[in-house]
Amino acid sequence: MKNKKRPSIIVAVIFCIFFLSDSFAIVPHRIVNETYPVDETIASFTKVINSRRLDDSALAELYRERGVHYSNLGHYRKSVEDLSSAINLNNNYVTAYISRANAYAKLEKYNEAYQDFSTAQQLSPKNKSIYVLRGSLSFLLGRFNDAVSDYQYYLSLVPNDMYRMMWLHLSQRYQDASKPTDLAKYSRELNLDVWPGALIKLYLGQVGAKDFLEAFKKNIGSMSPEFLCEGFYYLGQYFLLTGDRRLAADSFRQAVKTNARKTVEYQFALAYLARLSQ
Repeated sequence: MKNKKRPSIIVAVIFCIFFLSDSFAIVPHRIVNETYPVDETIASFTKVINSRRLDDSALAELYRERGVHYSNLGHYRKSVEDLSSAINLNNNYVTAYISRANAYAKLEKYNEAYQDFSTAQQLSPKNKSIYVLRGSLSFLLGRFNDAVSDYQYYLSLVPNDMYRMMWLHLSQRYQDASKPTDLAKYSRELNLDVWPGALIKLYLGQVGAKDFLEAFKKNIGSMSPEFLCEGFYYLGQYFLLTGDRRLAADSFRQAVKTNARKTVEYQFALAYLARLSQ
C-alpha cells in the first residue's frame, strides 16, 4: 500500500492505509461473506504438522500459520481450532491470541475476541496493533468508552496517525455528541494538506461537506480505490453524525463500489450499510 498514487491539489482542499492486515478481520463474516476453497498451502502445513518431527515451539508456529491461512480463506472455525492449538502449546503466544481474536470476531463471538485481545495486551502492553484492533472491535460493538481509551493510548505511542485520530474523533462523537473531541489537539502540528488531512478538515469544520464533495469528485480519476473507499467511508460517517441517513447510506455504498476489500473502511462500510437497512 505504500506505493499508492496520491491525489493532486484542488482548490482549498488537498487530497494526498492502514498497515495491519489483521484489522480487516473485525467485521462479521456474515456481512463480508467471503470464503475461498482450501488450497495447497493448507495441505502443505498439514503434512508438516502431521509429520511428528517438530518440537512444541515449532509446532505452535505451524498451527498459528495454518490458522492465519484458514482465516484468510474465510474458514474461521478451523482457524480458531488451529490458533487454540498454538496457544495450548505456548500460552504466551501474543500473535496467536491476536489472530484468534480476529477469527472470533468474524464468528461474532465477541466476548472471546475481546478477552483474547486483552490477554495479548497484558502479555505485550507496548504492542501498538492490539490497541487499534481492540479499539476497532469496541467501535463495531458500540462500546465507545473502550474504543476511546484504546485509541488515546495508541496515539500516545504513535501521535501522527491521522486515521486513528479520525477513529478517536468518531468514537468520542458517538460517545457524547455534545462534547468537543480531541481531533484538533492531536492534529494541530500535522500537515493536513496530505491525505487524509482533507477528511480531518471536514471533521473540524474547516471545509464544508459540499466543497469537500466537489473537490473529491474532481479528483476521483487520479485516486486509488483505497483512497476513494476511505473518502466515501469517512464522508458517510460525517453524514451519519449530522443526521442525514440517506446521504450516509449513499456514501457507504460508494465506498463499497470501490471494491477496496483489503481496507478496514470497506468492511466497516458494509457493516454500516447492513445497519442502515434494518
